[in-house]
Amino acid sequence: MIHLSFVSDLVETIYGFSPAEIESIQRYTFDWRGIFSVREENGQRWVLRLLNHPDAAREFRTTATLLDWLNGQHYPAPWVRRTRAQHFVGTRNTWALLLLSFVEGEMIAPEPSNLRLLGARLGQLHVLTHNSTSAMRLSRCHPETIATHTIPQLDAGSRSAPEAFAALFHSLRASMNAIVQTEPLLLGITHGDCWYMNAIKAKAQDVRLIDWDNIGIGAPLLDLGYLLLSSHFRLDDPFCIEPNQDIIRAIMEGYQEHYHLTRQEVHSLRYAVYFPLACHLGTYSEKNAPLREDDLFLIKTQQRFHQATMIAQMAEACAADT
Repeated sequence: MIHLSFVSDLVETIYGFSPAEIESIQRYTFDWRGIFSVREENGQRWVLRLLNHPDAAREFRTTATLLDWLNGQHYPAPWVRRTRAQHFVGTRNTWALLLLSFVEGEMIAPEPSNLRLLGARLGQLHVLTHNSTSAMRLSRCHPETIATHTIPQLDAGSRSAPEAFAALFHSLRASMNAIVQTEPLLLGITHGDCWYMNAIKAKAQDVRLIDWDNIGIGAPLLDLGYLLLSSHFRLDDPFCIEPNQDIIRAIMEGYQEHYHLTRQEVHSLRYAVYFPLACHLGTYSEKNAPLREDDLFLIKTQQRFHQATMIAQMAEACAADT
């Protein structure tokens, strides 16, 4: 657990102000990372991301550079507060700090009206063109990342998974392979973790994305697939997922106000909806091998997979109608 006194000392030393209030805002507690709400005496609030990792400073610098670019494009992303030395990222020993503007508002509920706004905001992101080769990184939505990380993880997981889940691993692996082999799959800036828990309603018609840790170059279609599936997740009942036509139509209509899917993207939409399941299952199986038949994560993923096909079919129909 990271002590608040340690955080206060870092902020005062690196950013030059003494916090009036510090509050942890992450869902889980770690001793190597933290996310904190930091308030100045004048009432200004910030989000401090703190990470103890050899590559933390480099990763934060990439995130900060891309967020700075988004602000230059007038896209409503958090902006970066520079350190006293005018750097994007602060460091002390093995710790790295990134201080971002706090997005005021409330986390959206997964309702059609909100998800239409979120879909539109994602579409606005995907039409931006980043021409610079500097500060680039491949997001987990990039086909190369899928080929070098997700597919090998699924292959390894399938070897340790119980027979009851063999078909799940095989189907997700085949879907990710189809994504990798799709030509041409358009690339652009992707959020990498787009779902309603990372969206804030700042005003009546203004939804903004937060938690940009996974921003990078990737396939916009996979960002959309991530949103389509995750919008059906229920926090109060993770094992329940029911395809909702109203939710799907709202996302697709909002998204295609800005980004118009190509025929190839519509054809590949099913694989994109499977993407978050493959991504999370690959990471989980790598960290938890050997896998057990009573593993709740596997059971949850399998149930979600069974409904993902119907969600994708509904989305394809909406794409054709929009």
